[in-house]
Amino acid sequence: MYVCSKPRQSSFIVSKLTTLPNEAIEEIFTYLDTKDLKSLSLICKKLFSVVRIYRFGIVHPIWKDAMEHIAGEGPSSSINADGVLIKNIYYVLDLSTNNPSCWLLYLGTSHLAWRNKSIKYNSKFGHFEPVKSSKATAIRYMIYVFGGENSQTEKISNILYSLDTRTMKLSRIRQSEKTVKPRFMHTLNTIDSDRIAIFGGRSSFNDIQYDINDFSVYDIIKNKWTHYTPKSDLPYSRFLHSATVSLDKLYIYGGRQKIHNKGSSKIHDDEDLWAYDIRKNNWTKYLSPSSDNFPFELPREWIPTSGQNTKPGRRSSACIFPLGKRIAMIGGSDWSDKEQETPWEYMKLFSPAQKRWEQVRVKGMPKLKHCIVLISQSKVGINRRLVIGQSFGGKAVIGWICD
Repeated sequence: MYVCSKPRQSSFIVSKLTTLPNEAIEEIFTYLDTKDLKSLSLICKKLFSVVRIYRFGIVHPIWKDAMEHIAGEGPSSSINADGVLIKNIYYVLDLSTNNPSCWLLYLGTSHLAWRNKSIKYNSKFGHFEPVKSSKATAIRYMIYVFGGENSQTEKISNILYSLDTRTMKLSRIRQSEKTVKPRFMHTLNTIDSDRIAIFGGRSSFNDIQYDINDFSVYDIIKNKWTHYTPKSDLPYSRFLHSATVSLDKLYIYGGRQKIHNKGSSKIHDDEDLWAYDIRKNNWTKYLSPSSDNFPFELPREWIPTSGQNTKPGRRSSACIFPLGKRIAMIGGSDWSDKEQETPWEYMKLFSPAQKRWEQVRVKGMPKLKHCIVLISQSKVGINRRLVIGQSFGGKAVIGWICD
């Protein structure tokens, strides 16, 4: 970075720089490397904040526990991170019994409180089958739930339910003939105003479970599944992986894959980040940072990344979510030997534009086995991040990532 030799001239440049809009300053930052940005952040408070936002999407995050301030009894810690957020209300469905219900957590109020509501089932399209380990996503006021295990028979399901949050009525959707395989431990995400996408999970054949990498998109208007081919372009088969949508891309990370060989079973984990371009209908693979040079020419859709010392490692059940223009990651079970040296207070951040991993410490954040991050908006328009999940000891965890 260029440094003026005269103090007055340097102060004049800094004073002019700090009067620019943050967007203009961030554009200037694209020409600086990490070392220059660190030096620049030490000049004044404004540049410190702008540099931190540019690098991490957040300035100085700390953990604020919220468990003592939430009224009412919430859902079990095993399912409290499997809900969806609609207009500052967090819905967690429990369809595991013949008396389905839904927990609601209102995030837009000053005092958080759980409420439980009964769900009415519409038997027009078939009888109700209780399921557990299903996945949910939302479009407008409707929640869509797919798959899981039948709570009574333990058979893996491919039932698609819809819940109208205005009436709390649950219906079973009569799907077209070309439906998707039964599965659980998969991901289900809303990718636009009319479509949801499903990827991976565990399925079964003749009562033998196996991992899949099927990727399909369901159009709620046309009631039609579209299956992605060829499968060679898709992420590897996996379950307990993570997914999020940001800037017209669906990101897939981590998970587990059981590989059976000569009667034994081992775990394979993918530490690369995959991105599905919703508009272009193709996949890109962001390779995990490595100190080794590739001895061959990489396929065009494989993109190297930097940040060897800040890469997230191999995780399952982690939470990935958008943070500004970055993909953030916290929590999850890790199966990498090296990850034991990394404190769980560190939030990993990936910049698709810069193709770089970084990390920032969330002081006081506990170890999270699995979790979800809810981005809510306060009355003054400030985005807040509420984390709901489970500790490694099995206890429910709820807290704010404050800035």
